[in-house]
Amino acid sequence: MQFKGLMKYIPLCLSLLFITPSTAQTFKPVNKDASPEAERLLEYLYEIDDDHTLAGQHNYNHEMNRYTEKAQEIGGRLPAIWGTDFIWSGQQDPGQKIVEEAIRKHKAGVIVTLMWHAGRPMDDPPFRWSESIQGEVTDEEWTEITTPGTPLHARWRDQVDQIAYYLKQLRDANVPVLWRPYHEMNGVWFW
Repeated sequence: MQFKGLMKYIPLCLSLLFITPSTAQTFKPVNKDASPEAERLLEYLYEIDDDHTLAGQHNYNHEMNRYTEKAQEIGGRLPAIWGTDFIWSGQQDPGQKIVEEAIRKHKAGVIVTLMWHAGRPMDDPPFRWSESIQGEVTDEEWTEITTPGTPLHARWRDQVDQIAYYLKQLRDANVPVLWRPYHEMNGVWFW
């Protein structure tokens, strides 16, 4: 898979939505190639009004259901939203397990949200939190990361392509995803 074709493999890129009754109209996804499932999910989110709240639960990728099960135990219902992170800090690549669990959750009627704490391209997984995910990047390294044809750009592109491989599986399984790569990107705590 080539980096330039990445966007067509992302099932849906949505930001968190703050929905009010005044926005309860239908909007088309910004991705013109969004799947019918993604369009239906977006429509559903826009239909929610003041009388509805969706509860969700984020889980660590090495315990993909721990907090969802705890929330269900406390609240008596399965949370409407399930999520985890493609972070590779505590283990090698957790991607396939995430895909399998996301498909199970979708089949159970749960909305899937996935995020990605990406390690610096100059580091090898598993990525250590403070050293890589929150690590510094020099101006020279940043220039190399963003310059096509350089070794760091190729490593960054390979990281993105690996995540796209998993997102493609979810797209092919008709699982719409609230996808949050590089979330909090304007924070000073990430590379």
